[in-house]
Amino acid sequence: MSSKLLKKLLQQASDFDTVSDKTDADKAKKSKEAASKKKADKRTLSLGKESSEEVEEDPIQKQIKSMIQFDRTIARYSRYEDSVMKKRQREEQREAKSRKKLQSLADGGVGNSRSSSSRNALLGSEPTLTKNKIVQEKEAKNLRDIAKMLQKRKKSRQSR
Repeated sequence: MSSKLLKKLLQQASDFDTVSDKTDADKAKKSKEAASKKKADKRTLSLGKESSEEVEEDPIQKQIKSMIQFDRTIARYSRYEDSVMKKRQREEQREAKSRKKLQSLADGGVGNSRSSSSRNALLGSEPTLTKNKIVQEKEAKNLRDIAKMLQKRKKSRQSR
């Protein structure tokens, strides 16, 4: 609860008190004192047991107490949300870290550590690319493409 609201409520309460008659205030004060004496007498008679009667409180005080209780509830809920959010973020970080680790293992690694060098040794050697091999692969691809086009043309002529 903001301090501005509390100040405003307390100001309204003080304005309310100044407007009412002094006699009404004195009567209320005397009745409260009498009720508190009765309550104290009941407490002594019950030997420490709490009585079920409650002293009537000022409606403004009730309002303030309810607003404070409401604020505490909201604060408790927001703390719970924060803890859940932090927990979720930690889990996501762990998952991302494990995914990254698995991917680096699958890639074979390019690092310069002992583990990466042993993984690279297990992969074996790849054939060296030369200009002649690249030219031969391009020609083979072009021939395959031409063959596919001829087959399509042949099918389209047969369907006519």
